[in-house]
Amino acid sequence: MNAVWGRSYFALQAIAGAAWWVGVFTLPLVREATLGELDPQLVALFDLPLFVAASGLAALGVRWAAVLATVWTVLVALALTGYATITGLAGWGVLVGAALRPALKPRSCERAVETALSLRRSGCVAHLHWG
Repeated sequence: MNAVWGRSYFALQAIAGAAWWVGVFTLPLVREATLGELDPQLVALFDLPLFVAASGLAALGVRWAAVLATVWTVLVALALTGYATITGLAGWGVLVGAALRPALKPRSCERAVETALSLRRSGCVAHLHWG
């Protein structure tokens, strides 16, 4: 991946993250569907600087910010996995995030959605919130 693609990816990630946070704080449906019972102010306290701002800086070519945003993304994914496993709950945000992450690989995206739907049908994630 060359620098233009990498910076473009982080720019889109920063814009999408900022737009999502606007939605979280202005639209109850977005907040409930994506954060569930998590405190949005507490999550924003960490996510805005470590994901949105770091992604924006990475888009400008700041390498440490790219590393920070990537590490934060991995930590959030692991935390959400643990949260969903322990509580049996996951929101649409988790499923959409999982599906969109490999967006440059459409087959992977399709497999992620198919896997989530088949787990739901099988009863393995019976308590999954579907919106």
